[in-house]
Amino acid sequence: MINIKNKWYISKKYSIILVLIFTCLFIFFSSRIQAVPDDFAMISESRHLALYLEESTAEIAVKNKETGKIWFSNPARETGGRDLREIFSISYRNREGNVRRMDSYNHSVNFDQFEIKQIADGVRIEFVVGDKYSEVEHVLPQLIEKSRLDHFLEQIEDENDRATIRNNYVLISLEKREEERPEPLSSFQRTVQSVFGDYHLITRTDDFQELQKQIESLEDRLAEANRSSGEEPDEKINEENNNEVHEENNEEPNEENNQNPEETDEKAAIREELSVKKDQLEEKRREFTRHLFNKFVGEVVGVGGMTEGYRRDVDAAGDLAAADFAYLKENDAYMLKSGIAPFVKNNMEDILGEAGYTIDDLSTDHFRYFLDPPVPGIQFFEIPLEIRLKERSIEVNIPRQDIRYPQEMPEEYKINFNAENYEQAIVADPGAQKTTLQLLTVNILEGLGAATFNDQGYFMIPDGSGALIEFSESQSAVSPYNRPVFGPDYTVREIRRTASDLQQIHLPVFGVNKNGEGLLAIIEDGAAAGRIRADIPGRTRPFYTLFSSFETIPTFTSDTGDVTLNYHAPRLFNNDIRLNYVFLRQDKSDYTGMARYYQNYLKDQGVLQKTEITSIPLFMDLIGAVSRREASMGIMRDVSRPVTPFGQTLEIMEKIKAEQIDNVHLKMSGFLEGGLHHKYPSGINHESALGKTEELEKLVAQLKQWNYNFYPQVYLQNVYNTSLLDGFYSRLHSARRLNRQQARINYYDRVLFEKIEDEYYYLAAPGGLKNRAESFYDSFQEYGITGLNPGDLARYLYADYREREKRYVDRQQSQLIITDTLHSLQEERGLNLLLEEANSYTFAFTDTFINIPQQSSNYRIFDRDIPFIQIVLQGYAEYSGFPINLAPDNRESLLRNIETGGGLHFRLMGKDSSFLRKTRFDHLYDVDYQSWLNYIKETYHRVNDELGPAAGQAIEKHEKLQEDVVMTVFEEGTIIIVNYSEEAVQKRGHKIGGQDFIVLDGGED
Repeated sequence: MINIKNKWYISKKYSIILVLIFTCLFIFFSSRIQAVPDDFAMISESRHLALYLEESTAEIAVKNKETGKIWFSNPARETGGRDLREIFSISYRNREGNVRRMDSYNHSVNFDQFEIKQIADGVRIEFVVGDKYSEVEHVLPQLIEKSRLDHFLEQIEDENDRATIRNNYVLISLEKREEERPEPLSSFQRTVQSVFGDYHLITRTDDFQELQKQIESLEDRLAEANRSSGEEPDEKINEENNNEVHEENNEEPNEENNQNPEETDEKAAIREELSVKKDQLEEKRREFTRHLFNKFVGEVVGVGGMTEGYRRDVDAAGDLAAADFAYLKENDAYMLKSGIAPFVKNNMEDILGEAGYTIDDLSTDHFRYFLDPPVPGIQFFEIPLEIRLKERSIEVNIPRQDIRYPQEMPEEYKINFNAENYEQAIVADPGAQKTTLQLLTVNILEGLGAATFNDQGYFMIPDGSGALIEFSESQSAVSPYNRPVFGPDYTVREIRRTASDLQQIHLPVFGVNKNGEGLLAIIEDGAAAGRIRADIPGRTRPFYTLFSSFETIPTFTSDTGDVTLNYHAPRLFNNDIRLNYVFLRQDKSDYTGMARYYQNYLKDQGVLQKTEITSIPLFMDLIGAVSRREASMGIMRDVSRPVTPFGQTLEIMEKIKAEQIDNVHLKMSGFLEGGLHHKYPSGINHESALGKTEELEKLVAQLKQWNYNFYPQVYLQNVYNTSLLDGFYSRLHSARRLNRQQARINYYDRVLFEKIEDEYYYLAAPGGLKNRAESFYDSFQEYGITGLNPGDLARYLYADYREREKRYVDRQQSQLIITDTLHSLQEERGLNLLLEEANSYTFAFTDTFINIPQQSSNYRIFDRDIPFIQIVLQGYAEYSGFPINLAPDNRESLLRNIETGGGLHFRLMGKDSSFLRKTRFDHLYDVDYQSWLNYIKETYHRVNDELGPAAGQAIEKHEKLQEDVVMTVFEEGTIIIVNYSEEAVQKRGHKIGGQDFIVLDGGED
């Protein structure tokens, strides 16, 4: 029998343990849940996310409702610092030709030059970047209507602040004079009379009011004394006024008029005191009148500066007219005192600014009182940013048509005070010098996803196959990453080749894995102008940063030694900037999850479709003909020579078929007249040295019977070989660089990497690409070939910087021309396309790719490579890397293809490789098919036997098990473990030899 007391004790003990466990769990999870700061207001919400905005700073925050994680546009919100508060930054070229940077926080928010507007599911923030009114030193009105200043004073809570404003303004008005001003007048009085007429200035200062009261009292006393003596008071008062006029003119008063033998000592004393008081009052009136006039003429402040609002058309008070004071006659005004210390002005500006007084208010007040309203400068940019909340992402968009930058802006303005408002009053001077400031780049959300050394995770960079930048203090003294999406534009400037094997960015994406959370950014619009940039802490900021930058106006500087020339495109690129920032589920936040999300994203857009293949593809690239420099009748000329004729091609493919290799893609390089670097394809003539048409037809028919795909190669962008009759004239048909020179690419010495000056090829103008392709197809279809390899069309993306707007083509337009051309070839003409080093915008036009990069550019900032692009394509395309036989390490190249289930790729020819010595193609150093045929047979069968069932499966997981050992898990459970090291390793109970692999069933432990 259980003792109840002991039972209660045990229950209590376990209850305490459970309480402790739950307390620890609560502390752990609550420490991971962040609170949205009070100054942020929620503006939109979905099932998974909530979007917040800090209205005073234009910062945004996105809360993942599933995890409680908050992603801030300003990472200092998490660290307590003050860096990266901007939503975006820009660079531009100023009047002096120098490149300068500004950002949305320091150069817009700080100037209160932004407006927030509600839109569906988000906000639109319209920024004016750059001090629009840089010449306005202080936003303080020189004259402001009494009722308006009283309104702003009511908004000021602190009495001391109100006193600061009141004490530095004086209330003035123009009142009708009760008596005529006697003659003669001084020059100043004549000026006053010409602009005030029968009005004079009244100030509401205490001393001015007290003097008026004293004068009125003295005049009453004098009038009473005159009545007592029987004199007319008005005459005596006028007599005093006459004396006053003489004093003003520095004349001696008329003694006869001044003396009155019957005047008592009392009246004389009153008259003397009254004269003194009137002199004092008139002196104050003159002082404030001069001060008022100086508001129009301008007073020098600081070093060469002038008071705000002075009239540029007024050089002296005599230039003023009665109309300039029409509003003052009807409306009392507060006038800013002179001689106020700068620090006091700064304080006053802050006080009025907090009360709601803006530059628009200043413009309105000055315009009403006929003072110049602030004229905007030219060094400012109008950039709107739209942020919309989606289900699991935010969309950030900059509409291109709403971007404004200074273009042919006059540097001088005139003011038309007859206009209805100050905005209409500012009229550009047509004769003034005009200036254009090019908006060169826009950087978007530099702080979103930023990390510190204390964070765990990495950045995913789509350089080549993909790379990671891990958050680790071990990095130091490395250059930041800054590369263009879709590779460099070869028409911006001549790009020097180096020994480095640089890869390009083929996918417009980048990602952040941070403390178990994931963020994937997809550039949906404007990628052709985009760059991906990353940096580590310590150089300029204490953060790891990863963001996209956009070259809105491409530019480059040429320094000849004697002169520096700046070249730039004639206008902004023709597209919006739009990014989609996806907040990934925690279990999908690593780079595999990022790749799978992007894969599904492309699938949903109809770009990728699931493949049904069950065997590994074999890609054979056979070189047909090459050109060699040979002597003919004593003259050196280029002669086409066959290296794999049609007949030999058929023999090679028969040997492949005899090995029961069924999934084969045959590309033929050097198919057209001229060989590898064929003639301009105005029509089509296959290289006659390869054989007769009948031999080609036999080859095509046999390949079709075997279901082998056949892709002859044609270059539609690179023009290697031209003649007078082929229809290509470089001055008319080549693209133009930014300096308007013809775009041509020089060959380089492969040992010294020095440019060969007289050897080059042209880049054809992209505007004529579709016509070239369709003209080529009209002849090509006669061969009955259903496949085509359009050379580097899927890789190279360049503009055409012609001066004439109708012929100028930017990179974004060039991308559309390429996709339109591929659509014409694939959809309208039914060709199967084989694409090389393809950029993502070409993925929709085929499911067959070669030369997919197998590694990154190996920058020092990278920690390791990943097969990101392979994960995106696997299961939705047949692909392979670069030719295994031409790789620096054949075994490593093979293993990289095996690692993700890719195909095998070989580039070969029938002749011995030595045939290419001393030709432009001597880099093809190991292409003799006979030395590789057995290797192809053995390797293909082993790989296909073990990996064939997974060929059409997507990758579910990819991870590094240890240094040089990686594992790939496919969606149906197949596992590949690849060992790149020289030594054998033991994994999952299996031994994997050095530089080898194993394939496991998903059920194996």
